[in-house]
Amino acid sequence: MNQLSIRANNFLINQERFSSTVNREEIIESFIANNAPVFEPLIEFQQKYSGYKFLAGLAPIHFGLLQGDGGYPVRSGTAIIDFSLSETDLAKYQFVCATTSYQMEFTLDEYGRYYEDYEIIASTFDKAIEHLSIWDELKKIEGIEILIQDQQVDINNLDRKLGLTIIPEASDEYTQWYNNDLTYMTQWKGRTTIFASENLDKLKALLNL
Repeated sequence: MNQLSIRANNFLINQERFSSTVNREEIIESFIANNAPVFEPLIEFQQKYSGYKFLAGLAPIHFGLLQGDGGYPVRSGTAIIDFSLSETDLAKYQFVCATTSYQMEFTLDEYGRYYEDYEIIASTFDKAIEHLSIWDELKKIEGIEILIQDQQVDINNLDRKLGLTIIPEASDEYTQWYNNDLTYMTQWKGRTTIFASENLDKLKALLNL
């Protein structure tokens, strides 16, 4: 996995992380005990991110591939790995990577790519953490507004027209993030979300809002 940005590392420092199995041999043993195929990106995910708790609204999401192991709800000494054959052409398997009451499925494929409700979001979970850290940053910006959310915008080179530069550590072939001093934009599957704190009238005119 790649090195996280300073923003993402600072975000993780402030998140709760419960006890979980991060020993490589124990992780592999759990996979074998569950007749699950073993893939290196999944071992790396378990070591790096298992036990972290993030919030979706008020619902906690506990990340980790070994369900029932380490803090959710209590350490049991046995772990279930929930996986299935993938129904997409991108991968052969889907592994459940979080436990939550939130109405969404969180999975990884054998390459370590991250999915929500079986739609691919990021090429690695590192990228997903970068996304979360930007969302966290946006919450702290006073006066920022969502101009559009998850909309198709038929404007070529929109990032250039808005004077935005890509945030490389958070962007890949699936999700892209851009920003400047006043504006943030994310694009995924042809849908765009834009946040701005100034020049709102100019941006709305450009977007025909």
